[in-house]
Amino acid sequence: MKRNFLSELFFSHKRFMVKMQPKLEYLESMLLSVEKIDNKIWAIINLFQAISQLQDEGGFTEELEILNNHRSGKIGEHIIALQNIQYHIQAAGRDLYGMNRTQKGETVLADKVFLGNIFGIWTNTAKHFLDNRKKFEEDFSTDIGKNLEKPISTWEIIHDYQCGNFVKEHLNGIKRQIAILKKF
Repeated sequence: MKRNFLSELFFSHKRFMVKMQPKLEYLESMLLSVEKIDNKIWAIINLFQAISQLQDEGGFTEELEILNNHRSGKIGEHIIALQNIQYHIQAAGRDLYGMNRTQKGETVLADKVFLGNIFGIWTNTAKHFLDNRKKFEEDFSTDIGKNLEKPISTWEIIHDYQCGNFVKEHLNGIKRQIAILKKF
């Protein structure tokens, strides 16, 4: 969003929110496309790609700064919603020691996403888990889960619990904040 002296002098919250809608709609469309992916490992890779692009552009840092300079009325609610989206961008964005180990501008690929380090499963790339799916579907853990007669496979732990829950948490969290930002 371009800032200049006149736009700062004659700030309109409603006009500002209207200008921000295309960016929110783009984010929402990216999230909807991620939501449609059945394989949750591919879903997390695509989520990381969408979030990383936004992170590279600074997320909503500039918008937050502008709103903070004109704090009044409903703006406070919008600031909190944008701050929450920024949290999701940070948590699901690039991190050289996290799950999405890409650098600014780099495409998120399966060999740059690291999964595991959960329930004793070694950390490895998403590509490793995807390439060895059959093996991980047959590798069961009897010490995890409520029903010891139905053990949970390594694939289920990575696919459903780690990736599925991560994607669901971030998609739902961001979508809730976008809904707040659409009300102005």
